[in-house]
Amino acid sequence: MNKKILSLILVAMVSSTALISCGTKANKDTSSTESTASTESTESNQQTPSGDPAASPAGGNSASSENKSNNSSVLGENSAPTVEVTQVATVADFKDKDATAIQALLGDPTSQNGNTSTYEKDNYTFDVTYYDSICGQVKITPKTEMKYPADANNVLKVLGINAVDSDSVSPSEFSWNNKFDTYKISVVPNASAGDKLGYVQVILAEQYK
Repeated sequence: MNKKILSLILVAMVSSTALISCGTKANKDTSSTESTASTESTESNQQTPSGDPAASPAGGNSASSENKSNNSSVLGENSAPTVEVTQVATVADFKDKDATAIQALLGDPTSQNGNTSTYEKDNYTFDVTYYDSICGQVKITPKTEMKYPADANNVLKVLGINAVDSDSVSPSEFSWNNKFDTYKISVVPNASAGDKLGYVQVILAEQYK
């Protein structure tokens, strides 16, 4: 009788152990599955969708790209400069300078009309307009033929400016605003021959516009 009771107890213990073991394995499998699903969900959330605004370039870069596109469309295949331009002066040579300083730079004026004096130097004509005896605008006209728009950036080397993309570009004008220590620089074509460069207009400060 005692042996039968002992046998029953042993069978009960073995069955209980087996059940506990199966329950533990099931819990481990469930936990592992939940952990894997959680990891995949986290990785998915960390990925930025291709259409997310965060992946888009900043507004400034967009504007820069638009300027480059506009320059390219106007320049077309005629983007190569046609002449070599040598620096004659700098913006600083004109800004806030009086007639004495300009004369030391460009020589004696060849003519004068009101508050505008005309100077000739190194194949360029410089029309300098004074405001209260201070240089406010400079118009630079090349004597050597240049092409428009091919030399629109190139011609600014006369002032030591290595311009790339202008702020505004059209068949009638290339312009740079508040750059190169000026209020505005414009390069325009010849009035009678649109494929030739006309002149460069430099407004040194806003009060002289």
